[in-house]
Amino acid sequence: CRQKMPFHKFACDGGYATGAIRTSLDRRGLAFKLSRHAMPARVVGPCLDATCSNGDRWTFNEFERDPDGNWFAWLQFTMAGDLAEFSRRLATHGVRHRLEWSESKDGIDDRVRRVTRYSYRWDGLDRGNASRTTPDIEEFEEHL
Repeated sequence: CRQKMPFHKFACDGGYATGAIRTSLDRRGLAFKLSRHAMPARVVGPCLDATCSNGDRWTFNEFERDPDGNWFAWLQFTMAGDLAEFSRRLATHGVRHRLEWSESKDGIDDRVRRVTRYSYRWDGLDRGNASRTTPDIEEFEEHL
């Protein structure tokens, strides 16, 4: 079953991150898993805060359950951080995700964006590459 990801996109002077994770674990279970594997995470109200080894902090909120029983959580808006490193760390921990970094293509017109998408096993486990722990990276332009 392929899930559609309706990322909220908008024009903005700087770059920003958007995206989601998909997991069978609830907030507390995911925080425990990430913390156990040297990526400190904690539940703060309805959110999950995770910290990469480089000090970048990422917050997921709006945890929702899908019909298959998995949890989706949306990345809170941020304009700072190394999204590539965060994606690699999530992949290392086996957390399915699709994250995007969007920035102005030319630094002048913010309606044409250059997007870098990081995906890891979003659509299911590829049995031929089950041990792969690096995200797929795709770059494209989008017009807002």
